[in-house]
Amino acid sequence: MKKNKAKEKNEQLNSKLIIADEAKKIKRKKIIKKILIILSIIFAILIIMFCVSLYKWNKIMKNIINCKNSVIVDSVGNVITTIGSSRIQENVELSKVPQNLINAYISIEDKNFYKHHGINVKRTTAATFSYIFNKKNASFGGSTITQQLVKNVTGENETTVGRKMKEWDRAFKTECVLSKDEIMETYLNII
Repeated sequence: MKKNKAKEKNEQLNSKLIIADEAKKIKRKKIIKKILIILSIIFAILIIMFCVSLYKWNKIMKNIINCKNSVIVDSVGNVITTIGSSRIQENVELSKVPQNLINAYISIEDKNFYKHHGINVKRTTAATFSYIFNKKNASFGGSTITQQLVKNVTGENETTVGRKMKEWDRAFKTECVLSKDEIMETYLNII
């Protein structure tokens, strides 16, 4: 009789432990589900922000490629003046640029121009170490042709990590919206 009572108590205790374990598992699953939902929302927001930013950068780069002078209009839409009209600017199509000139720029400025997506990580890392070990007198830069185009377009040239990271972001976005030939053509016409 005592053995049966002890056995019953053990079974009751085991069933309570099993129920407690199942409750913990259910609680963990709920927490994991909430975390995954939050991470999914954050990821979706980041993708939307990137797409909006990419769209805006695309408009900027397309306007630069068209390279038209800015026009100031009144409230009715009549042209008041054109900014930059005194400067004569003639864009040259890439097909009219000598191939040797294009090859020279690529070999001097960015040997891997056709192999990367705006950022040459290996060269950037090497340039960073060169900058650090040569006490801010780097023997070479890590910028790609796309990064140089972005720098020339934005006019930003201060030496800060923040500016460099913006440049990387914009170079990647430029590679997303322009072909390599469009980048090279714009770069050569700007410089």
